[in-house]
Amino acid sequence: MTTISCAFTFTTKLFKFNSTDAMTFFEEKDSDLKIDDKMKTGFTKFLNSLNLFLDLQLDIISIDESSVKIYESITLKNGVIMRATNSYYSKP
Repeated sequence: MTTISCAFTFTTKLFKFNSTDAMTFFEEKDSDLKIDDKMKTGFTKFLNSLNLFLDLQLDIISIDESSVKIYESITLKNGVIMRATNSYYSKP
């Protein structure tokens, strides 16, 4: 197996939930007024991607003890900042 090294600096954790509770978690966030349509679309795409990934993993027996963490932003090694919140759309 090839390992690719990446340098990330994580900021404040926005959300943490168990993988088995992902659907319920996102359904609850759907009614949150701070969550805009772009973030809701991102949640839907995340769930679809997670399901596709798990369907392709034949060696995964259970995800009962796994969790998902979503951070506010990360800074890549080259200094580029990737943001996960809608409050930063107008900021550099």
